Amino acid sequence: MPFVRGPAAVIRDAGPRDARDIARIHVGAWHDAYAGIVPDGFLRRLSVARFTRRWLASLAATPGGTLVATAPGGRVVGWVAMGPSRDKDAAEAGEVYALYLRAEQWGRGVGRALLAAAERRLAGDGHRLASLWVLEANQRARRFYARVGYSPDGRRETIRIGGKALHELRYRKPLR
Repeated sequence: MPFVRGPAAVIRDAGPRDARDIARIHVGAWHDAYAGIVPDGFLRRLSVARFTRRWLASLAATPGGTLVATAPGGRVVGWVAMGPSRDKDAAEAGEVYALYLRAEQWGRGVGRALLAAAERRLAGDGHRLASLWVLEANQRARRFYARVGYSPDGRRETIRIGGKALHELRYRKPLR
């Protein structure tokens, strides 16, 4: 039974049968969203097979921690992963770990529907805030998160991807 219906999509809990589709979207979205931000060599080395193995393990370890959006006909077109915040200074927050869509779904409301479903799940688990981390250079994602009520809370971290130092910003939103 679907968790919630979004614009031309059904949102439901992900299961092991979704691991390969999630991995394909994960790798494809990194190429689409992070080209020019993340080193090309790193992006070229991303492997759907490796990500599928990781997703199989993750889905088994954290049931209910990932939701998928499916188009009519059942094709997975996006996913969101969430759970307790990993940040020591944010015990009250739930965290949106990742949100990725097939590029052709950008701007169609699927990401908004997935994020809203994740927020409901986090609120249902007792979290008062939702937090997420976004690459500072990912202007498209930052605009999206601002449109749906997230704002930077002042926390900034430096991470390394493919040998390149990149900055992440933490965004937060109260959950009602």
